[in-house]
Amino acid sequence: MSKYDFAVIASPFAPVTPGELTLIETVGTRAGAIILVIEGADIAPSVQMPWTAEERESLLRAGLGEAGSGVLITSVRDHRYRPDLAAAALRSAVEAIAGPQSRILKVGGVDIEDWDYSEAPDFSADAEDMRGAFFNEGPEAFEGEVPDAMADILMSFDATPAYLALYEEQVYVEAYRESWEAAPYPATLVTVDVIIIASDRLLLVKRGAMPGRGQWALPGGFIDVDETLIESAMRELQEETGLDLTEVAFELVAREVFDDPKRSSRGRVITHAFVFRLDGDLPVIAGADDAEIAKWLPLVELSGLRGHFFEDHGAILDHFGLFPPD
Repeated sequence: MSKYDFAVIASPFAPVTPGELTLIETVGTRAGAIILVIEGADIAPSVQMPWTAEERESLLRAGLGEAGSGVLITSVRDHRYRPDLAAAALRSAVEAIAGPQSRILKVGGVDIEDWDYSEAPDFSADAEDMRGAFFNEGPEAFEGEVPDAMADILMSFDATPAYLALYEEQVYVEAYRESWEAAPYPATLVTVDVIIIASDRLLLVKRGAMPGRGQWALPGGFIDVDETLIESAMRELQEETGLDLTEVAFELVAREVFDDPKRSSRGRVITHAFVFRLDGDLPVIAGADDAEIAKWLPLVELSGLRGHFFEDHGAILDHFGLFPPD
């Protein structure tokens, strides 16, 4: 009899790597069943996360083959800036399958209170290499490296409009990163993002340029060398939406730094987010510069945009508690 009822492995599985497939097979001997948790289920497609949660599950099933017949798969949203919510979401997703009284072994990743824990390698660098090979060499790069059924799915994805859009973005990102290679040190870029709340609405823009063209985002951009952070935030806000904060009554209610090293495909980008609340009537806005559209979105409708936010902007909003609970 196994010591544990369930073993839990949580990962983006973007895509599942050969090392993860081996780990899953090994862990299967230590528990009665395995639960795989796909992280970041609400992250919009990008060169860093080309596949939806459903597509990643299909790749997982194909990679596992017959060995995966007893494997249970679920998913959780992106709470990268709220470890408390991330742990709660993971526990909730697992207990929805296993029940609250099961003996659970958490394998790798973050330790969860009251669950036993076992160390495991971090395969994120392997997954990043696979994504790079997928865009630079095509799905043929995986022939003989992953199970045939998994390679077939990647080959099919290669012919979709979604892939073509991501390939175009990959070409842009590579050219962007190459433009910084002459710098004497690895480039660390600084941006600002602006959260504007007024009359229970949030100001968002739809991006009109790569990367993330067509995705919803916070107004913002790169800081100029001769301005302070808050000056940059106010300038970017006016450039992209037409909103001049000097002409309205506002309160700066919060500011935070978001520095996940992998938050942007463009390289090391650290952003400073500012949260403002406006008094009075909603100002007139209009998309401009990098913004195709500017829109006041009722906060109660924000959840409907999960899976459509640029880079980590959904996670930033999550950090400030603007989404309803899972």
